[in-house]
This record gives sequence, structure tokens and C-alpha cells, in this order.
Amino acid sequence: MNAIRLLFVLLLSAAFCLPAQAAPKNRNVVLAKHTTITVEIVPDLGTRFIFPFVLDEQDEYVPFTLNITNPKFVSKREPGRNSFVVTIPPQEGGRAPQYYGNLFVTVAGYAITVELRSTTDLTKHYSDVTFELGNAERENLIQKGIAQRTKTLEAEYKKKF
Repeated sequence: MNAIRLLFVLLLSAAFCLPAQAAPKNRNVVLAKHTTITVEIVPDLGTRFIFPFVLDEQDEYVPFTLNITNPKFVSKREPGRNSFVVTIPPQEGGRAPQYYGNLFVTVAGYAITVELRSTTDLTKHYSDVTFELGNAERENLIQKGIAQRTKTLEAEYKKKF
């Protein structure tokens, strides 16, 4: 009898649960030479991708490229920042269609492939995806930066004299 009451209470409480909220959530991802993840994005909300270094196409120390295969997903980035945002425009007419695409990012020698999916399920949505370097990778990136900067300084010195 107690089991039936418990089941009834659980069903009743589930029926009156509040809908999921679009509360900000973060997902941490450790970068590898080739990183693959899947990210589900709710239309109108978007997801920000955050990196441990500034993203700049012109930077010879940390070169950066970004490509999205489906034009329904839109990326926006401000120069001199370490992040960009991917969104899906608002859906009109009720039911939202399902969109899929790939986001290809190459930065500082890392190849990142993100499978993008649209969803209306707020529980699957992450507002931020933060890429982190492992200790060895962080040291490797620092050493590459030092070597590249030294090479540039030597070339400038030779050019001067």
C-alpha cells in the first residue's frame, strides 16, 4: 500500500513540475590535438565557445580559422577576444525544424570538430563550452610561443643590420 502511495505522490509531483529553465550552464572540454564534441543549441539562446588564448586570424603565434557547414547556424566573433558565439535564428510558425551542421575550428595547432544540433530541450543546452589546456599542452603552447617570438626577433635583428 505504501508503494502505491509513493508512486501516486511521484506521479502527482511530476505532473506539476515547473518547465525547464534556460539557466546558464558551462561544459569544460580539455583540448587534444584533435578534439571532437557534440553541442546542442536551443534557437534564440546560442552557445559561447571560450578558448584559453585570443582568437585572431592575423596572429602568427595562434592562427585561427572557423567554418560552419550549415548556414542556419550563425557565428559571431569580436576581434581580440578569446571566444565566439554560435546561434540559431528564431523559429517561426510553431514547430522548430531540426538542424545539423559541423563547426570546424583550427587554432594554435588544435583541430576541433563540433557536431552542431538544434534542440528545443532546454536540459540539453549549454550556454558556454570552455576549452582548457592540460598541463603538458599548456607548457607546449608556451614553448611554441617563445620559439616563434625568438625567431621573429632574430629575423628583425638581421633585417636591421
